[in-house]
Amino acid sequence: MIYTLFIKGSNALKHTWNGHITIRLYLDYKDNKKMIVLEVSDTGAGIPEAVLPNIFRRFYRVESQGSHSHEGTGIGLALVKELITRHGGDITVTSS
Repeated sequence: MIYTLFIKGSNALKHTWNGHITIRLYLDYKDNKKMIVLEVSDTGAGIPEAVLPNIFRRFYRVESQGSHSHEGTGIGLALVKELITRHGGDITVTSS
């Protein structure tokens, strides 16, 4: 959970030059099972809709919009998805 929070928060920080980042952590229920929900939202650059299906692939990186000073390796979201899936969880991303 801590690693997931770090990666998602780090991505939000890299791509939100002005604006705000909101992190919510809460308990919820799905199919009569408890689950922990972590939501990270920001007012950053966003992700183009055409590339959303690819962002959990290893080493996939979205082309920067502007500065290249915050480029990553493309492994963070792939690793987060793997960890969450192995624990019976799910991860989704929306962008607007």
